[in-house]
Amino acid sequence: MSVPVEKLLCETRRVVTALGEAADASLAEIGVTPRERKVLEVLDRSSTHGMTHAEIARTLLVPVAEVEHTLRVLGRHGWIALDDTSGEPQLALSQEGRRRSQALFAREQSVLDALEGLFDEHTVRSALRTLRAVRRSLERCPATGRDGSLGLLGGAAAR
Repeated sequence: MSVPVEKLLCETRRVVTALGEAADASLAEIGVTPRERKVLEVLDRSSTHGMTHAEIARTLLVPVAEVEHTLRVLGRHGWIALDDTSGEPQLALSQEGRRRSQALFAREQSVLDALEGLFDEHTVRSALRTLRAVRRSLERCPATGRDGSLGLLGGAAAR
């Protein structure tokens, strides 16, 4: 691998790690885990109606048991409301949960807005094109296997 490409990939890994750490720290400040944040986002998007445990699990592509645990935690903290007047319990954000989740999403957007202000559009588009080209090359590379994952990471080539 050429040195510039290797440096690009290493720097990309550092950026992704730093973003993840910043997001986790931001969530921790308000007492929410990344998993809980995902559930809050799903419930926020379904604001016109409630959702069942199974619908939330299908949306997130996770087991129902995982969703149930997360919902219990969110319920204890007043983020969600349960409507069991119909045949199947429907979950939605409580008024307090909606207010708090909207504040969380606004906070996340302000971070994105601040980052966006640091770079001109041409620079961002150029970086995006480069990263997409690297991803496409990896997906086509025989050493990565059919599913695009590196054989060393447990993808199809490792089996």
